[in-house]
Amino acid sequence: MEDDDQCSHIPFKKKGLDLLSLCVRNIGKGNSTLFWEDVWCGDIPLKTQFPRVFALDLEKNCTVTYRLKLCDWFSIFRRHPRGGEELVQFTALKSFVGLVVLGENQDYWLWSPNAFVGYTIASARTTIDSQFLEISSQSTRWNRFLPSKVNILFWRLRLNKVNTRVNLDRHGIDIGSVFCPICGNDVETVNHLLFTCGQAMDLWSLVSRWWEVDMPLFSSISVWLSWLDSTRLSIQVKRCPDAVVNTMFWALWSFQNSFLFAKDKPRKTVIWDSIQSQSFFGLILDVLSLELTGLMGEN
Repeated sequence: MEDDDQCSHIPFKKKGLDLLSLCVRNIGKGNSTLFWEDVWCGDIPLKTQFPRVFALDLEKNCTVTYRLKLCDWFSIFRRHPRGGEELVQFTALKSFVGLVVLGENQDYWLWSPNAFVGYTIASARTTIDSQFLEISSQSTRWNRFLPSKVNILFWRLRLNKVNTRVNLDRHGIDIGSVFCPICGNDVETVNHLLFTCGQAMDLWSLVSRWWEVDMPLFSSISVWLSWLDSTRLSIQVKRCPDAVVNTMFWALWSFQNSFLFAKDKPRKTVIWDSIQSQSFFGLILDVLSLELTGLMGEN
């Protein structure tokens, strides 16, 4: 196995999933399996299960074949096991491996999550997803007025799956400060970035005036969606303010990243113009598309 392959599982291991531990040795002749290091008898390496005996062994890299055919184990120990835990572990080890019968076939690796079929990419992906993929009970909201990238960002924002400073800090990434780099008044969370930051609150006021709607103060995406769904507007009409607000979320997130990483810092004054132009352009294109579809149907 290449060094890169040996290290590729480490990010998962740090998060609690040891992929290599799912690859166990199926013993045949036992001449290519390490007695102490490999997982071949039980669910963990023997060196972990019997650490006191492992510490006594002078031939720690021996194979299963060599060790099971060895008549005098004491000949490869630096000293005889003493009483107490050492003797208990040695007796248990001898009994544990004494039931193993070597075969005539070569040793091979067994993928334990799907031992019958063997290792497949799909099986590994299923194993990883079952450990890390969070299943949300929230339904997906896809607005046809918007580009895919805006819809996807809204989906990630709603699930709190974007790299805000608080989220980065929770993942152990040292970022110096978790406070909002724009206002500095509160920690940077999704709710702060989109609703309670002074910059966001100014944009919400502009949206309210533009649409001539008296909007309350929202504190989260769920509160905003609950308010929008409770209005007496048709589903088609609701998609218009929904598209504008999602475009505003995109503009806020883009501004935040440009403010932090771009060489030329963006100006706050251009955010509102960007929101109006992008959302209005998207709505007009969708309406024209519907009209063209209708004309083609008539012809």
